[in-house]
Parts: sequence; C-alpha cells; structure tokens
Amino acid sequence: MSYGVTQWDDSPKQSPSRLSEHSVSLWLRPASYGKGSELFVGVHEHSLDSKGRVVLPADFRALVVNKGYVMELDHCLGLWSEEGFKEVSDEIQRQRDAQQISITAFREFFASVSDVKLDSAGRISLPKALLKSQGFKSQVVVAGAISRVEIWPAERYEAQQGTTDAKSEVAAAVRSFL
Repeated sequence: MSYGVTQWDDSPKQSPSRLSEHSVSLWLRPASYGKGSELFVGVHEHSLDSKGRVVLPADFRALVVNKGYVMELDHCLGLWSEEGFKEVSDEIQRQRDAQQISITAFREFFASVSDVKLDSAGRISLPKALLKSQGFKSQVVVAGAISRVEIWPAERYEAQQGTTDAKSEVAAAVRSFL
C-alpha cells in the first residue's frame, strides 16, 4: 500500500478568533521547528490491541522516551514529545494572552490533552475516549508529521491520502522552492 504526503499550511491567512480543528492544524507548530528539532517522517501500519495500545516505530520512540502528550487533531490523534508540547502550550498561552482565542477554547484545548508513556514493549496506551471519538478499529497508521506524530484510523488515513489534488499540490509546493 502506498501513501501520499500529508498536506499542510504553515501560514494562517488570519488570526483565528476561536480554537477550531483548522486553526489547531495551522497554529500548533512548535517554534523550534528548523532549529535542530527532531523530524518525524514516514508512515507505518500497526495494530491497536484490545487495551488501546499501539507499538510506536523504533524511530518515533524518542518522541515519548519520558512522557508524551496526545490529543485529537484533524481527524486523527496528534502525539508530541514533552518538549514539543511545552512549545505548543506556550503558543496557545500566547494566543490566549493576545485574545486570538477565547478562554473557552483555551480550556477546551488543555482539557483535551492526555499524557502517555512508553512501556517496555515500545507501546503507548491511547485513551479509550479518544479512540472512540475518532472511530479507531484494529488497524492504525502511525505517520510522521515533522514536529509530531499522527495516529490515524487506517481507513480514514487511506481515504484522505494520495488524492490527485493533494499530490499535485505537493508537487507544486516542492517545485516552488527548487
């Protein structure tokens, strides 16, 4: 099975007035990206066990060596390292202080986050409520997204990836800086 590249937009067209799925995908970029941060790339298929655990690929395990943070993000689960999530939370705090997001959205954001730890088998336990709300079944895709890892229900990932429009958009973006 082949997958296309996830499309992204790092340049919000306007400041969000409230936190939404779209604004989260635009605004949750750690400030240190490009300053020596680890880059998470690649796509891996895994199974979700009956306890809601998924094995992280070996090259992604460094992300949560001590602790990681997971939350719903753009129809999947986003997973950040402790350091990466600190940067994300600092940005959310900055947006709140600048009144770019409401206090309700601020509270919603932090209430939706769970911490996870890597076990001795290289697995993390995902919160059952998050798995249920995202419609996870037994197969998952673990995909690098530069500064974070995304965990997708396999069917949803496959449906959203590899469209001709997305491939064309990625090709045009790469050509623009070559």
